Amino acid sequence: MRWNVWTKISFPAGASDIEIDGVDLISIDTFAAGCISTFVGNQGKLDQEIIDILRTCTSELDLILGRLTGDIKDYFTELSALSHKILKSANRRVI
Repeated sequence: MRWNVWTKISFPAGASDIEIDGVDLISIDTFAAGCISTFVGNQGKLDQEIIDILRTCTSELDLILGRLTGDIKDYFTELSALSHKILKSANRRVI
């Protein structure tokens, strides 16, 4: 499973020092990963509050991905892809 692979990747060096237009990468990582973990743990279901949090994280990531580089960009591109996939599925299965 793609999520299991992503969780084994280390947080990229230098990412903790990056904040772009008020978007803090540590917060995005923490909140988005927490939402995805909840989705996986709830067999593909999320409540509206978690969906809203993940939607915000995903929107913020979409705004800054083009300004990231190297391992940091790769890491957050995959987190964004996972987030988009979960949002697409979760919107059909709100608890």
